[in-house]
Amino acid sequence: MTQYDPHSWTSHLFDIRGSLVREILGRVALCAGWSLIFVVIHEFELFPSSLIEIPETAHSLVGAAVGLLLVFRTNSSYDRFWEGRKLWGGIVNETRNLVRQASVLCRSNVTLIQQITDWTMAFPYACMHHLRGQKSIGPIANRLPPHEAEQILSRQHVPLAVAQKLTSLIQQARSEGLIGEYQQMQ
Repeated sequence: MTQYDPHSWTSHLFDIRGSLVREILGRVALCAGWSLIFVVIHEFELFPSSLIEIPETAHSLVGAAVGLLLVFRTNSSYDRFWEGRKLWGGIVNETRNLVRQASVLCRSNVTLIQQITDWTMAFPYACMHHLRGQKSIGPIANRLPPHEAEQILSRQHVPLAVAQKLTSLIQQARSEGLIGEYQQMQ
């Protein structure tokens, strides 16, 4: 992942790693080469100007179309970003609520609270890595029992496996009588 410091944006101005420059370089070079050909033809008057003359309205129409395209793409990109931000904020809020409720309702079993807290901290990392096509539960793996962490990482959908582990811990709290049916559903 590219680390970005918003106070030092100039250091990333010409970064190639993590940018789209490699992907668009060929297309940009093609457009620049095409433009260079017409500049050379115009400057050295290799053809009569009437042969390569383009009416001004064509530039206006193409410019308007490109402008609209950019606006639509920017808006859809921002919508995707904002939807992801809302979903990530929901994960943060729900994991915080889960740990808060567990620490209050299960206060007589400190070990269970610690397990719920550790697995809850593993869930956002599992989601993040799953979205990136990786299998990991982040730095929190050091706090989890090694055999359980390996078992979770061997599953195809790691976030779902972590959620199932959390559900089993909540069921354990219910079977020990630490929480009621209503708290379990919450």
